[in-house]
Amino acid sequence: MPISQSKYVSITSGVGGQAQASRKDLILRIFTTNNLFPMETVLEFTSAEDVQNFAGASSMEAKCASAYFGWVSKQVRQPEKISFMGYSLEATAPYIRSTRDLPALTDLKSISDGAMTISMGGTSFALTGVNFSSANAYADIASTLQTAIQANEGGGTLFTAATVTYNAEQNSFVLTGGETGANTIAAATAGSGGTDISSLIGWNSATNPILSNGTNAMTLTDVLNNSVELSDNFATFAFLDASLLAADYQAIGTWNDNHNFQYMFVGDVTPLNYTDLAAEAAKYSGMCLNYNPYAGDSGNLPAFLMPATILAATNYDKVNGTVNYMYQQFPTQAIAVTTNELAETLDPLKINYNGQTQKSGTKIEFYQDGYLADGTDIAPYANEIWLKDAITTELLNLQLAVDRIPASDVGVSQIVGTIQNVASEAVNNGTITPGKELTNTQKAYITQLTGDDEAWQQIFLTGYLLDANLVQSVDDNITKYICEYTLIYSKGDSIRKVEGTHVLI
Repeated sequence: MPISQSKYVSITSGVGGQAQASRKDLILRIFTTNNLFPMETVLEFTSAEDVQNFAGASSMEAKCASAYFGWVSKQVRQPEKISFMGYSLEATAPYIRSTRDLPALTDLKSISDGAMTISMGGTSFALTGVNFSSANAYADIASTLQTAIQANEGGGTLFTAATVTYNAEQNSFVLTGGETGANTIAAATAGSGGTDISSLIGWNSATNPILSNGTNAMTLTDVLNNSVELSDNFATFAFLDASLLAADYQAIGTWNDNHNFQYMFVGDVTPLNYTDLAAEAAKYSGMCLNYNPYAGDSGNLPAFLMPATILAATNYDKVNGTVNYMYQQFPTQAIAVTTNELAETLDPLKINYNGQTQKSGTKIEFYQDGYLADGTDIAPYANEIWLKDAITTELLNLQLAVDRIPASDVGVSQIVGTIQNVASEAVNNGTITPGKELTNTQKAYITQLTGDDEAWQQIFLTGYLLDANLVQSVDDNITKYICEYTLIYSKGDSIRKVEGTHVLI
């Protein structure tokens, strides 16, 4: 064999500059108290059918998903994903729920030597000799399992007070620990002998059971913090329970302010609480209130679905892809406002609604007025969520792709170039608007911010002004180099009303 070429020339190949961080999906996250949805777990679904299969077609979660995925925008776009997370402000017990198709009852009845290992709260317990032969229904199987698990006196109340039930609607077996609090639960495993029943009842890892750890009592702030720690892949969030109070809005609004244009809360208000909730929500940014006189009626959808669906269906990769939230139509949504009196009551409070008007005898409904509780237009706020995430993602990918960004003009140029690429996308999709007339107040503010009397002219011409500088920071006697940038841009506004004067000569 000849001498290898690698002795003389050795080449190593690899793909460089690969993007490792991805931009987040601008989807809705619904927090629900439905115990089918596990605690401390974010579940993402890509179709209404998947949600129906998981929670049941009659569940409110499935109804929301059906309307959400079924909506088609004016640009013929539909949301592609939705996420859910179970929550409880009170302490909960751990549970495991099967999701596999269960064997026929006759197959389970043939087992008299069942075995598996159950683990809760860090304690494992081996079940042996489990006998299903006398079972006449799946509920009897559950009762037999419960008796076997409760026999573990060494496991404490978590085991001795545990329950096993058969959920007929879900066709599943559910084991719930007998004690609330921060206790873990794991998928069941096969026993050391006998017939493995962990797979048959759908509790082993191969059958993909739903696992929910026990939790301590939490606040809404805890719930939101836990959610983003698990996954920050969402833009709007809502609580399916419409009975939130002003104190809850204070917690939600404070949390959202602290996350500065990363998320938007969408919530329903009712005829009984809209005054108090609007007053509280107006103190914070990113609070989108929606009037729903049918809250609590299982036959009607939450009104918060409308703004959340619009954002999830917005195509920021398309030319002029940004949208005006007003004048969007939702055929599946109940009509909430039909009179001038009610509209004129809600509009000053910046509460949105599905309102009905009439033209030539035809009734027309659409979402209006499209404002956040603090008076901000929903669209520019939502666009900033996209822009901020896009820039963050691309800068992170830059850091991951290169060995270093030099602490020099060269490094600053790399960062500026990365941001400018995203800014060009923003101009393309309408987030940034060149040629928008600026008021004297806006010009003065730009001058004050930049120290440049002519800076506003660039913003008028290109839509934005980007400035970046290299600065030093000393932290714990360690000198760090930081690139600080400022992006000032003309946000994309929408015409909301047309006023005309007809002069007849």
